[in-house]
Amino acid sequence: MALNNCLLMVSERVFFKTHKLKAFTLAEVLITLVIIGVIAAMTIPTLMNNTNNQELVSRLKKTYSELSQATNRIIADEGLAQLILGVGQLLQKRFIICIKNI
Repeated sequence: MALNNCLLMVSERVFFKTHKLKAFTLAEVLITLVIIGVIAAMTIPTLMNNTNNQELVSRLKKTYSELSQATNRIIADEGLAQLILGVGQLLQKRFIICIKNI
């Protein structure tokens, strides 16, 4: 029994000397996680601002398009002269109607 244990220990030593197991240490893994965390903390606010800016630009383009369509409708219905003269209340009513219909 003791001989088997000795042989087993010797064979384990020989195995580990000839076959080195490759793995990351805990310190290496933690350092990597810290680096990833720092990079994420630096980039996430920039990404959020870019997303908000793109959303604002998209909304502005949509609003501009709706106002442009309403203006074109008024010109088609009433004529350009009516739009240029700017008949206040009529123009407001027509814009509201056109925007609701879009």
